This record gives sequence, C-alpha cells and structure tokens, in this order.
Amino acid sequence: MENNKTPKKKSYVGWVILLVLILIATLPFHYLPERLMVFPKEHLTFSNTFIFQDDIDKLIDRYNNASWMERQAINQEPLVRKLMEKGIIVEKKEGEQSSTQSLDDKDEEETKEYDNSIATVNEVFALWEEKLIANQIFDYVTKTDCENEDLMWQIYEDGKYPMRASRKSLVEFNYNKDGIKDYILNYNVSNCVGGTGWTTDFIFMTSKNGQLYVNEELTNTLKKKHYAYVSKNYGEDSYVYYDKGFLITKSLEVNKVVDNKCFGKFSLSQDGPNCCPNVSGNFSFDLKSNAFDVYNVKNNNETF
Repeated sequence: MENNKTPKKKSYVGWVILLVLILIATLPFHYLPERLMVFPKEHLTFSNTFIFQDDIDKLIDRYNNASWMERQAINQEPLVRKLMEKGIIVEKKEGEQSSTQSLDDKDEEETKEYDNSIATVNEVFALWEEKLIANQIFDYVTKTDCENEDLMWQIYEDGKYPMRASRKSLVEFNYNKDGIKDYILNYNVSNCVGGTGWTTDFIFMTSKNGQLYVNEELTNTLKKKHYAYVSKNYGEDSYVYYDKGFLITKSLEVNKVVDNKCFGKFSLSQDGPNCCPNVSGNFSFDLKSNAFDVYNVKNNNETF
C-alpha cells in the first residue's frame, strides 16, 4: 500500500512546484511577445501579463480620444505609465486648439513660433514652483528631490505626499495688446511615490513693463469665481478647496481665449470617488469684466 501511494504524492508535489513556477513567471512581469520585451509590473497581478499589439492599439485609441482631464487620470494607470516609460505609448500633443502647445516639445519650428519666450515661460514657472515649495502647497518638491526615491519614501512615511508638476500645456493670447505674448499654463501635478494621487492647476502669465510674470490676481479671480459657483450650487467638494490659503481647483482647464474671453472645462467629485468626476461642464470667463458663466453642466448623465 505504501509503494502505491508514493508515486501519487510525488506527482502532487510536482504539480505544486509547476504552479509556483508559473506564478513566479507571470505575476511580476509584463510580456510583449511581438516586441520581444519583458519588464516588471508595478503590482503582482495576473492581469496584463501578455500584451499584444491589439491591446496597445486599444490603449492608444482610448488615450487619444480622451479629453485633457481624462488623460491625466489615464496617465496614472500603472500599465499606461509603464508603456510610456518604455516609449511604447507617446503622449498626444494638445491639438484641440491651434493656440495650445506642449511645453515639453523641443521641436525647433514650434519653439520659433513662440519667438524666444519658451525659455521665459519656463523661468517664470520655475519661480512659481519655488513659491509652491516655500508654502508647502501639494507637499510640492523639486524635480531633483522627486527623482530621489529614498528621500520621497521618507517624506511619505513622515505623513506627506510629495508632488511634482509632470505635464504642462500652454494657451496663447494677447492680454495687454503690447506685442508680448501672454499665456495660460495648465499643468498636471502627480505624486513622486508611485501612487495614483494627482491634481491639476493653472496660472495666467501676462506681461508687465516688458517682462512676463505670473498674474496671481487674474489667476485667483478665476479660481474664486469657480469656487463661489461650486460652493453655492454643490457645497463642499473634494475637487475645489483651500490648502494653506491656496485655492485648489482640480480639473479646471482653460483651453482657448477669444477676444480676452476664456473658455474651458471643469469637473467635480460631488460625493463620488476622488478618481472620477460625477459633475462636469464648461465655463467662460471674461478677462476684463471678470464675468463668469457656466453651461453644459452634466450630473450623472442628467443635463441641467
């Protein structure tokens, strides 16, 4: 009897070993057979182990057909981030309005379109980032610190959530009629510790005495108009709030300016999960009269 049981026991152990080997081979890695690529997953999971070109094409279509705000959420998905890191998915340039360009685009012809102001815009934004860091808004950190993984995890373990601007886009307009280009800069703020936390923000950059600067008065006027609308119609909302006296307006995006009148989109959580807006709509903001109007508001597929 003992001799008959031994082979079955060995067979059982063999299957267990085989199963363990399969788990070791599939859980930690993504496999792209058509590209002969293998790279580690962010989390141990059976999903997205084998990725084929059809899967990539579907992701790219979904990404390219998404709005700017939707793309910020897609950018936080672990698989999408991995594919971007590997250069398999390339971020779509803003093409909805001819006046919107990517600040990260170093194409010579596009740089000439902004004359020599791209460097100025970057310099002005760098000063703005210094202010965010000094006031500890978003638990903001420098680019160099964000790339220091050990430091970021230490900050995270100390109860903070270090963040850094990752993507920026410009909307061009002429505010002062002085021949110097003015801009609205929309930017995404993502975390430095690999989580899914993110927000968005924007600033107006206008000229004064021949120099470009962050027009905080104009920026805060639009933010306060939006905050007043949200407070009156929806009460508190996790997408619109004050942090250390700094007004947060997550997913408020200006996408064009016509005759000194801004047009854009907004989203609100409205008691929904922080990842996904329940309320969305469009707005206009007159740069001279400060008139703020909201339209095309949708709440759970119900239009008001």
